[in-house]
Amino acid sequence: MPLLRPVSALFLILSLPFACQGGVAWPGARAFGQTPAASPASPALPAGGDRVRRNLYVSVVDKDTRFVEGLSAETFVVQDGKERAEVVSFAKADVPTSVGFLLDMSGSMFYQERKKIVVKERADVIRNAVTHFLEASHPANDYFVISFNQMHKELLDVTNDRAAVLAAVESIAANPLKGRTALYDTCRLALDKLARSTKARRVLVIFTDGQDNASRADFDDLKRALKQSDVLVYPLAFFSPHYDSFLHEEAQRILDEFAQISGGIAYTTRDMKEIEPMFAHVAQGLRMQYALEVGLAPSVRKDGWRELKVKLAEMRDKEGKTHKIFPRTRKGFYLPVAAR
Repeated sequence: MPLLRPVSALFLILSLPFACQGGVAWPGARAFGQTPAASPASPALPAGGDRVRRNLYVSVVDKDTRFVEGLSAETFVVQDGKERAEVVSFAKADVPTSVGFLLDMSGSMFYQERKKIVVKERADVIRNAVTHFLEASHPANDYFVISFNQMHKELLDVTNDRAAVLAAVESIAANPLKGRTALYDTCRLALDKLARSTKARRVLVIFTDGQDNASRADFDDLKRALKQSDVLVYPLAFFSPHYDSFLHEEAQRILDEFAQISGGIAYTTRDMKEIEPMFAHVAQGLRMQYALEVGLAPSVRKDGWRELKVKLAEMRDKEGKTHKIFPRTRKGFYLPVAAR
């Protein structure tokens, strides 16, 4: 397992300060089979017939960005304002998932790199990255593939056929990179497509540089759509080391907000060698999530939004040493508005 370095080209953006992971080998999993040190205390909401049930998918990592396995329901507390929400059920979320791949083929992708690398190398990186994702994923997942610049192209409709997914990716991986970027419009299209899925969990994996300059929808439009959906968004950004650093900072901020709203995780790299392990790490993390079904009272806000916060107990190992762990999940839900 590689050690963390103070500075790295690859960032895993979590709900803790930026965690930098050196090298191309990603951290694996950490198992805790111990009793939580102490659960955060707060009054629990009583069960009631007016409760609305919603599913929270929670990723848990340690300080070294390793996904944490083996946690019990007692580790998790869902805070609903000042009160503790009712957790109706708890399970490991290694479940069949509907996954949409969005592949940015605009002119800003691999900006200077395309002058230095052969097309085959770029195509191999994209194909191998998706291959690693598929190999690490639940066998009952289904997938669709959309490429985009200022226009989108649906390369593959929903299927469980992994060979068809790879064939769709290969069909455009070596294509010329050109045009502007309609990232927000393409995300809206994919969210609508995922809304029709019958799978319990829905995920959007976006390979992009995050620089939208062609969408009709704006950033606020997409944020509202993400809050209204139950889709987990995983932006995987490749930033050219030769491109404008200010644009990268702005794109990173936007992609991180995508992930935070939805409960996904945003990744960035400036090293082509780290694209493949990024994809694999997302797939690994999905299989190590926890599913919490929570019962929530109707919202008192006019717009129906209910903000939630997941807290975790500290964990102790066999020697009694305490380890901090960190949750990543969506920020809340839209609920029916309470009668006044």
